Amino acid sequence: MSLIKSQWTEIRDCIIETFKLIRLLGLNDQSLRAKNAVIPIAYYLHKKTHKGQPLFRTINNLAYNRNERIEIGRWLHMALLKGVFGGQADGMLTKIRKIISSHLDAECFPLPQIVEEYMGTNKDLRFDDEYISNLLNTQYGDSRCRSILALIFPEMNENYVLHIDHLHPKDAFKAENLREEDFLADNPELLAFYEDPMHWNTIPNLHLLNSSQNYSKNDSNLREWLMNDNNGFRQEDLLIDSSVSLEFDQVRTFLKKRRNALMNRLRRKLYVSEEPLASEEGIVVDEEDSVE
Repeated sequence: MSLIKSQWTEIRDCIIETFKLIRLLGLNDQSLRAKNAVIPIAYYLHKKTHKGQPLFRTINNLAYNRNERIEIGRWLHMALLKGVFGGQADGMLTKIRKIISSHLDAECFPLPQIVEEYMGTNKDLRFDDEYISNLLNTQYGDSRCRSILALIFPEMNENYVLHIDHLHPKDAFKAENLREEDFLADNPELLAFYEDPMHWNTIPNLHLLNSSQNYSKNDSNLREWLMNDNNGFRQEDLLIDSSVSLEFDQVRTFLKKRRNALMNRLRRKLYVSEEPLASEEGIVVDEEDSVE
């Protein structure tokens, strides 16, 4: 305790900078479901040095440490999506502390070593195809949306506050608006598809937009919005090529193509097990246990 007291000013500064980083990664109190996942980050930032000083002093300077922020973000988003801090968190934190301590000379946060440590356990940080597919079913408003989209698009500009928005606007899927669409008039099966939020309200129809893009997008038709060059946004940014129609009557094909593209992108961004993982069914959404 006396050691903590003697170093408290620096420890406090480190904690503050750590949570500034968490905000920079796009997370808030709602989406940061497991606060224990932040402890390894704070420990790493306190122990790792950059330019002769603790890394927490410069981690939020956007002129430096881009790769560090991306790798730390991967760790945090993966840990949240897999729910690994749902129980026995103190034992996990002890192991991770040892891994970090022995890899402080590595180029970045030692995520590969942490993943390897927990392979085949109930804290396995890898994802299988079923899990990834289930992630793409996550609906708008779910706290996991931010982590999923951040993993898919880590290249998004850090200088902007990013908002989660629908591509094909949600108002277009309201019952009264769907009744006005001629192409749905005599097709109850297709109408049922458009009415189901599990299609239009999930990750394949969501994207991260900066404030200016979000304001200009609003409830605009997707095709018309993308035709405006001032948005700084292209169809390729959606990870689908120009042959995919953006018309509202082609939503089913659009979502199928984009879902496949997002699935492939996630497989490249995550640590993937080629064999099914037996630990969870579906998606884990658990809060952490308190650490005494």
